[in-house]
Amino acid sequence: MFFIYAPFTRKLKNYMFDVLIIGGGAAGMSCALVLSSAKNKPFASNKKIGIFMHQKASALRNGLFNNVLGMKPGTTGKEILENGKQQLHETCAHIKQIEGEKVTEGIYVAGILAGWRSQFAIASGSGVHVAIDILTSWNNGNPTMIHKTISSSI
Repeated sequence: MFFIYAPFTRKLKNYMFDVLIIGGGAAGMSCALVLSSAKNKPFASNKKIGIFMHQKASALRNGLFNNVLGMKPGTTGKEILENGKQQLHETCAHIKQIEGEKVTEGIYVAGILAGWRSQFAIASGSGVHVAIDILTSWNNGNPTMIHKTISSSI
C-alpha cells in the first residue's frame, strides 16, 4: 500500500505523466479517485495520471472486514481490491492503469510505508491526503478540495 507522486513529468512506455501512483492498494486507489474527481477543474484538466496496480503484496488482500462503516460485514480485502480496480476502470478512464512496472526514486509515500497503521480507513485517508496536496500544488498553492454533490431535480 504505497504510491509515488512525481511532481515532474516521467516517461514510461511512450507515456508522459504528471503524477505516477505506485501501488493499487487502498492508499493508491484512493489517491487516484480523488485526483480523477478534479479532472474538469482548469488546474487539473490537462494533467496525465498513471497508477501502477501492484496489489499482490497489499496487506489489504488478506483482510476480512466486519466493522467498517458502509461496508457489508464479511467483505474481504481481495473483494475491495478487485472492486476498486473495476471502479477505477469504469469511472476514471483518463487514468492509465499500468500492470507489472516498478519505480524506486522520487517518491512521496503513503499508507503502510509512510508509517500509517494497516487499517483500511487510515490507509485510504493517507492516499486522499496526498491527493489533496497534489491538487493544491497544481492549483498554485491554493488549498483545494474536490467534492461531488447530489443535485436536486426539483
